[in-house]
Amino acid sequence: GLTADQVESIQLEAYSVACDIAGIAAPRTGLEGKFSLAFCVALALGEGDTGQAQFSDEKVRDPALVALRDKVKITSNPALSPSRARIKAFTKDGRVLENFMDTLDLAKDQEKVKQDLVRKFQDLSMPILGEEKTGKLMAKIRRLENVSNLKTLSSLTKG
Repeated sequence: GLTADQVESIQLEAYSVACDIAGIAAPRTGLEGKFSLAFCVALALGEGDTGQAQFSDEKVRDPALVALRDKVKITSNPALSPSRARIKAFTKDGRVLENFMDTLDLAKDQEKVKQDLVRKFQDLSMPILGEEKTGKLMAKIRRLENVSNLKTLSSLTKG
């Protein structure tokens, strides 16, 4: 696979609205990092993880990630549908690696979608509720049709 130190530059083409919404070139906070396609690309390549915890103020200022982020050029392509993106990585040894992605294709893999939702739920819940309550809440949600009283469910949502 491609590693961050092999990259000379990266070109990302995305739907124009995605570029408008997530076009922050140099995010200063973790929240701004979520709205920076360039930072998200750097994070995916540099860390291999784009989970909730990765979008911290420290990560958006990490010199290695900033250097990689600055190698990413974002281009708006109105011909692409909202779910599509094209990425080209140019390596220091002269290779060009290209990939075309459609998030709707990813959504067809229901097991992967479920895993991603569970991971996101855990990422968002565990810092507030802790591991034990998050696990109990997930178990209740998975058996929601058997929950006779929603008070038991809502009692688990308090940190």
